[in-house]
Amino acid sequence: MLFGRWQVSEGTIRQFNCESILHGAAMFDVESDFYKGFKRDGGARIRQSRAWSMKSRGVYEAPGMTLLYAAHQAMEQMTLDRDLTHLRDQISPVVAEMVYYGHWYCAKMDALLAFIREAQKPVTGEIKMSLYKGNIRICSRTSPTSLYDPEIASMEKGGDYNQSDAEGFLRIMGLPGRVQGSVRPRAY
Repeated sequence: MLFGRWQVSEGTIRQFNCESILHGAAMFDVESDFYKGFKRDGGARIRQSRAWSMKSRGVYEAPGMTLLYAAHQAMEQMTLDRDLTHLRDQISPVVAEMVYYGHWYCAKMDALLAFIREAQKPVTGEIKMSLYKGNIRICSRTSPTSLYDPEIASMEKGGDYNQSDAEGFLRIMGLPGRVQGSVRPRAY
């Protein structure tokens, strides 16, 4: 089993095992000792329709990027809220398509990149991951901008959680379904 530690700052991975990574430079040497035990991961089999309607197939292997993505995603889970994550997931295919077609220098791409930069500001912290036979496991993660608060998350400790608030919330969230059910009742 291999272990690695990533340091993330504002959405960009800056260090790997305490060594600085230059932005824009080749991030990892895929043949390094860290990746030798990382088998069968980072590969994607893709069938694509290119810009001129030509079909192509390919196998793309990028274990280094697979690890970067896993580390980044683990940090986002701690630092971004659900709505921002959903919005990011909606615009990701748009950005990917623009990159694929080479549309870097247009107003739409500038606006999307500005959103991404702003959304990634709280994505800061440290992730420790282990690799074994093609599997990535998050061992630990810490962040000064984490949205997780054990005082709020625990219902046993009391905190600010009032169970009667849930009843009102559920009634409001269920209102559209109750209205629809009264207008269009079902036989079952």
